[in-house]
Amino acid sequence: MDVIDYKKIKTTDEKLSSKENDLIFFELIDFLLDRSVFGIADLALDYIQDKSTQRYLLAEAKVRIFQKRYVEATNSLKKLLASNGTE
Repeated sequence: MDVIDYKKIKTTDEKLSSKENDLIFFELIDFLLDRSVFGIADLALDYIQDKSTQRYLLAEAKVRIFQKRYVEATNSLKKLLASNGTE
């Protein structure tokens, strides 16, 4: 029987681009928020690589609102509005 060296095996997630990886985490965050799992949704935010996108800022604001951290939610929404040029 051969012993598998898992360090040499490439999994599907390793082949994803950073954008595709971020999309998976955004979907995970939405899923968790729908089920009121705010702490894990907050942890999932850390795994998103491009934190400058509007989608990230909106996800961050949603997580903060559910956590009742309204000042931080407001700050994320201000950044979002500023990135739209509508502040």
